[in-house]
Amino acid sequence: MQGREQIGLVSASSVADYEKNLIKKHEKTLEKKEKDRTMLTDIQGANVGPVFLTYRSQENTSIQEKIKHLTEVKDPYSVVEQMQDETDVPVSHRLWKVDGSDNHFFEQEFKKVQSTYVADGHHRSAAAYNVGKIRKARALAEGKPITGEEDFNYFMSIIYPSDNLEILDYNRVIKSFNNLTPQ
Repeated sequence: MQGREQIGLVSASSVADYEKNLIKKHEKTLEKKEKDRTMLTDIQGANVGPVFLTYRSQENTSIQEKIKHLTEVKDPYSVVEQMQDETDVPVSHRLWKVDGSDNHFFEQEFKKVQSTYVADGHHRSAAAYNVGKIRKARALAEGKPITGEEDFNYFMSIIYPSDNLEILDYNRVIKSFNNLTPQ
């Protein structure tokens, strides 16, 4: 977008990591919004959208090196051009498929990363965690064995290294204090 690139990995992040606080949060969620997202995710049987995660780049530079290598030697699997709604700034998405030994490489390297951090998607990640608990309870109630590999144990995320981020303002305008004073 506007000459800037962000390169990350679309992945399946673990609800167990969320529960163990290995996926760090910096915002509280609104109960009503979290319940709504939980119900929607459960009914759809799919994530509403990816959770935007980041990790400290310096913790594992081999991840960025591998991504750089793959994007240089592989042709994109898919290219999507779109116009941004509010700004009409063209945005391009290029996707490279990662499989086999490359997929195994990323799995092993992310085990070395101490924590990831929610940059955007606190309600989506909380909903995925809630759905994981709900579906696990359902499966156990039905007498199904739990292996830990079930889809409900994961949620869709895109993970970016911290040095690849540009945090944009997300400002809100307060138009009324509803008869309250600023104090």
